[in-house]
Amino acid sequence: MLMCFSIIHNFGKIFDISKQKGTLSALNGIRVISMFWIILGHTWQFLGTYRADNPLYMYTQLLPKFWAQTVLHAVFGVDTFFLLSGLLLAYLTLKALKKGDGKINWGLFIFHRFYRITPLYMLVLGVWSTFPAHIADGPTVQWIFHGARDTCRRLWWTNFLYINNLHPFPGDLGGQCMGWSWYLANDMQFFIISPIILYLLYKNRKIGFAVIGVILLISTCATIGISYHYGLNIGFNQKPFNNNTADHPTADHLYGKPYHRIPPYLIGIIVGYFLFKLEGKKFDIPRLAAGGMWLLAAGSALGLVYGLYNTTQGYIVPQGTTIFYYAVNTIAWGVAIGWVAFACIKGYGGPVNTILSWPVWTPLARLTFAAYLVHPLVQFVYVWSLPTAVPPTPAFMTYHVIAFIFVSYAVALVFSLAIEAPLMGLEKIWFKRH
Repeated sequence: MLMCFSIIHNFGKIFDISKQKGTLSALNGIRVISMFWIILGHTWQFLGTYRADNPLYMYTQLLPKFWAQTVLHAVFGVDTFFLLSGLLLAYLTLKALKKGDGKINWGLFIFHRFYRITPLYMLVLGVWSTFPAHIADGPTVQWIFHGARDTCRRLWWTNFLYINNLHPFPGDLGGQCMGWSWYLANDMQFFIISPIILYLLYKNRKIGFAVIGVILLISTCATIGISYHYGLNIGFNQKPFNNNTADHPTADHLYGKPYHRIPPYLIGIIVGYFLFKLEGKKFDIPRLAAGGMWLLAAGSALGLVYGLYNTTQGYIVPQGTTIFYYAVNTIAWGVAIGWVAFACIKGYGGPVNTILSWPVWTPLARLTFAAYLVHPLVQFVYVWSLPTAVPPTPAFMTYHVIAFIFVSYAVALVFSLAIEAPLMGLEKIWFKRH
């Protein structure tokens, strides 16, 4: 038991790159690259938007460029996390159901998830709401970090219960305790309903797929209705189509809501199901068909990221097209990345699989959850401690993206060694005894 708290032992486990049997190695690369992408987006948002010495230059000269679409659509990295979460959950749980002859302790199933993420999550929340106010030094420290402290004092319990994306409703990300934790709330909410879906898939796949289809239909209809009612816009600097958001212009009607974010998770469950059914079996796809799927996946993903470029040049997207985009974007992204994962695991990834399965991704993937939690904390402490504004040039921002990636993962390693790794070790001991 004492070994659970050994820094040397846990460090070795985190940085162990030996490949275990049944490991889906390509998912590590997808996970880490997605995390890098999210840090890229937040660097431009926090440093470029809040501390730029010439915001007009950034908004009129930099963000309208084609490459800047990569920055503006970094949120798809979170949708990738949802896909991976659903995929791994389905794959591992269905294997457990098969091993247990259709039986599983669902109470322990839910407890494991809560135990796995809550202690580190609450620790980072506690640090965020107290520590930066004492170490940050800048003209806006009082406004930012004391405001975060007051917000977390009122709403910390919504994070603990994983309802911070729903209460207060509709809320806004800036008004939450740890605004970036909307992802954790969604992921837990999806997890809570997953036993029903997974059990049905195991017992009767037709019913299981029908339930998934109904949930996708409800999600799509809700997204269409909400985007139409509030006249939500897409693209660069476009105005809403009506005034229904005038009283609360920053309200989060779709962005962090489970009824909009669940499609990639469900698609991940579907991919995980087929990986489970095909495990150990030869799966042949004609090379032409596989190539066509790769082209379709790449075209869909690139279209979603760069397809709104014309809006930076003044093009106004019609409301009907906007509603369609909201309705299908998370589904299309989930299908595209789902194919990448499936193809790489089943031997149709080629050089893409070689890159994504690179062993160096393995330790970074183990630290990605902690890195997601701490990277905005690292960025905010730096950004809001700056005594002056900064030039938002591409070179300047690139240097800071690299620095934030390095520091975020270094801090994540400290948190993981202190909390996450010891608790995971203790849980394994407890499960072996019981």
